[in-house]
Amino acid sequence: FEPTPQDEIADVDPDPYDLDRRTAASPGDPDPFTGSFDLPGYLHLAIDPRLEADLLPANGFVGMYNRSSSDATGASYQFQTYELGSQDEADAVFAEFTRIEQEEFTDRVMFTVPEDPTIPCFYIPATEAGGKVYQRCYSRVGRYLGLTDVFAVTDPTDITAVRGYVQEQIRLMASA
Repeated sequence: FEPTPQDEIADVDPDPYDLDRRTAASPGDPDPFTGSFDLPGYLHLAIDPRLEADLLPANGFVGMYNRSSSDATGASYQFQTYELGSQDEADAVFAEFTRIEQEEFTDRVMFTVPEDPTIPCFYIPATEAGGKVYQRCYSRVGRYLGLTDVFAVTDPTDITAVRGYVQEQIRLMASA
């Protein structure tokens, strides 16, 4: 790691992969994890960094943009857009992410959004009565893989927010 000299910071491109515009806007102020990630940076966020260190480059990983925030109610949101080499490579990464999450989140409950039953989603039940439910959906458009996380509702059947953000993520990933 070599830090950027102070006098060159203003010249650093905050979005070198041009993925910010393909990532849904989250409510609230962005947190420090919002921004562009190359492979070494992304691996600090990965569920299984050892596996993903091989998986992503083997599938044409270009970069990832993460937008995350929370609001005054304690709700939190995270949206990610990955650019891979092709649609087949995005599908391969998605399939492996699904396998990793099946092992990591053993209490997850699968669901789909009505607009497109091919969009896989899951929620993790609240750990206490009246607590928030964690919802995650994936979407794919061409070589882009989108992740939508919403931790904002107490009723797992309330998918209004996650549905809206998934549709926004798809629209943005499809934009030229």
